[in-house]
Amino acid sequence: MSIIIEKTDHTAPVSNSTIEQCLSDVTNQILDHSTPQDGLFTGNLGKALFLFYLAKYSGQKEFKEAGQTTLDGIFHNLKNKSSTLYQGTSTYAGLSGLAWVLDTLEKEAVGSADYTLTLQKLDRVIYETTLTQIKEHDLDFLHSSMGAMAYLMNRLPDDKEGKDKMERLATELWKNLCPYNSRSSYLNNQYIYKNFGTVSADNVNLGLAHGLCAILTIALLLYKQGIASALMREALEKGISFLLETYRPEHTTDLALSLFPSNLITSLPLTQEDNMNYYRRRLGWCYGDLNETLLLYQAGFILKRPDWVRIADKVGAFTLRKKRQTDTKIADGFLCHGSSGVSMFYQTLYQITQNRDYLTGSTFWMNKTVQFAQTSREGIKQPYSFLDGSVGIGLALLTFLKPEYNTWKKLLLLAPQ
Repeated sequence: MSIIIEKTDHTAPVSNSTIEQCLSDVTNQILDHSTPQDGLFTGNLGKALFLFYLAKYSGQKEFKEAGQTTLDGIFHNLKNKSSTLYQGTSTYAGLSGLAWVLDTLEKEAVGSADYTLTLQKLDRVIYETTLTQIKEHDLDFLHSSMGAMAYLMNRLPDDKEGKDKMERLATELWKNLCPYNSRSSYLNNQYIYKNFGTVSADNVNLGLAHGLCAILTIALLLYKQGIASALMREALEKGISFLLETYRPEHTTDLALSLFPSNLITSLPLTQEDNMNYYRRRLGWCYGDLNETLLLYQAGFILKRPDWVRIADKVGAFTLRKKRQTDTKIADGFLCHGSSGVSMFYQTLYQITQNRDYLTGSTFWMNKTVQFAQTSREGIKQPYSFLDGSVGIGLALLTFLKPEYNTWKKLLLLAPQ
């Protein structure tokens, strides 16, 4: 199936015609492939979301129909108890992903049906599961409670019952604070340790996909909404103090290093070799200095901490100097740890700071995304994947062309606060 998309004016150096041809190619990849996976980040939910956004952008009815057909297939699988969504409530591959998509379609007014009753049922299941997971220290954004909690904050009604539920979740989250020293504490996601055994129990993940930057962003959203404000402020101040313990401004002389590590083993000295090795990590959505940059900006603005904003300025400027693959480890156009994810990150940084250097960075990495699409066929391997395939690339292309089409960025904690 081929597509025709009307061109729109855009002042960025990347030409519209080139981006739209790339979008057409990506769309055809997505339409030409199927998957038994129904998850948001793994399969059909992401595909449906992209098609609904594409219909809104292009005005072409066929994409809305294709999105609805994909969504109907997911509901058919759910009815027959054959859907992969039944594996849990995660945003990555479970029921929170379904709820996110239905809620987004409702808010964007791009869907074709009313899912109010379905969402109410999902909300109850997601809330109870999230509460249990937080109590069990499963604080993973992609695979456990934090992604679901982000959904619930976006979804639960602003009434006493909704606020009481969020207060309870926030209080349980605060109970996860672990002292590091007299100034700082951390919240350690134990999901990876318990389920994969690839790290020790005292290995604190700092990234957005699985770690502290995501947890503190959730705390910031709670604080901003007036939910358990005193507890969330304590978590933010102590948690960011912990992050700043790991800050290495001297690394700005070496673009192969990062200023913050991806992980920290708390039982070892900061300068021990195993900890220092964590400063050799990629630039991406999932890990890297962009995670801390966004958190420091948003927390700095909301909590009125100009010292955090100044550090964010320095870290952000350092990331903009990283352009070589040897320094960024960016080898594809995907959202998770590829060029489109970095482009979307810089777009958000520009929107919250109005620093045009970030807009330039977003354009640079969108250029790279188009180049990857033109010179490789990596998307075809898993075109239905949101994080590691063509679906995510397609959404990034759309949002680069139309920055206001950014509601889906909440799924990655990239929506401006």
